[in-house]
Amino acid sequence: MRKILSLITPLYNTPINYLEELKEQLIPYSEQTEWVLVNDSPFNEELVGYVEKLKIDQKFIKVHTNKKNLGIYKSYVAGYELASGVYCGILDHDDHMDLRAVLACLEKEDDYDLLYSNEYKFDEQRKFDFFDKPELDILSAAFYFYSHHITLMKTAIVKRVIKERSLGKYSSIFDICLMLDYINEFRNSEMKVAHIDSFSYGWRVHQNSTALNIDQKPTAHMERIKKTEEFFKSFGETPIVSIDQSIQYLVCSEFFSGHDLYNIPLTNNREGIERWFGSLSNDKNVSWFGNQPVAFERIIEVLNIIHRLPFKYLEEYTTLPTIIVPKCCYKHLESDPSYQKHLSNVPFILKRDLNFAMKNLNGLIVKTNPDINESQVNIIVIK
Repeated sequence: MRKILSLITPLYNTPINYLEELKEQLIPYSEQTEWVLVNDSPFNEELVGYVEKLKIDQKFIKVHTNKKNLGIYKSYVAGYELASGVYCGILDHDDHMDLRAVLACLEKEDDYDLLYSNEYKFDEQRKFDFFDKPELDILSAAFYFYSHHITLMKTAIVKRVIKERSLGKYSSIFDICLMLDYINEFRNSEMKVAHIDSFSYGWRVHQNSTALNIDQKPTAHMERIKKTEEFFKSFGETPIVSIDQSIQYLVCSEFFSGHDLYNIPLTNNREGIERWFGSLSNDKNVSWFGNQPVAFERIIEVLNIIHRLPFKYLEEYTTLPTIIVPKCCYKHLESDPSYQKHLSNVPFILKRDLNFAMKNLNGLIVKTNPDINESQVNIIVIK
């Protein structure tokens, strides 16, 4: 019987006790799960002997040992080549995994395109920093990888992505590249996502872990900038990308060409702004939504948000109208769990009924197809 889940774990001088802990956590789910170990330290005789014995003793475990040290990227690729489950995901060699809620979700429905769980950090004494994640939306997912730990994707699609795309040039951010390229597979279609509301993944904190210090991978920041630029350019965007100064796993992007909306006047001159604002009445695709007249400061606030948004990218993934609202409207959205869970300075989408938006919000509304009447809208928020 085909396994429903493959977990990929590259090894490099991994302490045996880490693998013993993981083995005991996974054995209860061995009928549904396969564990793929890729040993990238063939010179470590103790580790080689241990994993070979594991393969003999535990039939749900697959082992591949590289003939020489090849690095993390090639180890991931070797692991995914061995994966045979319907879904697959990365389980780091020093972490913990509780599969109860994950497999319960998959047994209930196995037609998801992507699943992800909540996570926590742990050390020798305690569990801490419990991360109750927001619902995934196609906008924020391009700026920070909050679905990580653990992200499960369809194995067949992952294998195609690895074969057809150049992930190797971003070897220190393989998981982020895979996520962005996986999203790319769902252009003009809706990706069906399940957020498993369980703290299923434990991220171990120790001296050499990125859980303690993200700068453990010194090339990662530059690779993230380059990959994000490449990703958005594939949609016809022209991004200017940087790393957030306060939160280094957050990518910031600005967009200045490639869409008519970027032609807004780059000025705080009231006359120029009001002339542009007045011209919206003749545009079927872009108009002001909600109560008028509108305070000049609110218009300026919305215009400043526009350059943070990749409109051509969004048009590939949603047909719903998009509303860009000023911060004075956020009071009507603050009770939403995803609003509360997202980081500051991240553009994200809250989906709402059109009636709710008409009653409570005002802002700039952008319609992908003005001839279609939708009952829901995408609301863009940057806290």
